Amino acid sequence: MEGNLQIGNSKIVFSQLLAELKTKEIEILKYRCPLKCGNVIADGFIAIRVDNINKIYFVEVERTKKLDIDKYIELYYSRKWKEVFPIMPSILCITDSKVKNNSRLDIKSCKLNLENLII
Repeated sequence: MEGNLQIGNSKIVFSQLLAELKTKEIEILKYRCPLKCGNVIADGFIAIRVDNINKIYFVEVERTKKLDIDKYIELYYSRKWKEVFPIMPSILCITDSKVKNNSRLDIKSCKLNLENLII
């Protein structure tokens, strides 16, 4: 039951993210929840347009654990993302925990309540 609760919670936060983007008048071009790319299953994916610039993100909702950067580094080097995307998507981690940065990945983070969301 706990596993299902986690999935449900991730979907709720993902829905709240979509609503917040609409509130900020950010155009949502495409989204999926969840999204599998290579060996990575992200909680979601968004493609948006901000100030006429298209951006793509893997979305990870982390309530109880830290972001698994290693799986994204493995995806980056496997180049499996090229089968789906023209560029490696950025990662938006929605969490109240501290998120480590990585020189090869573009990682953005915001709190679970989305109060500090900057895309």
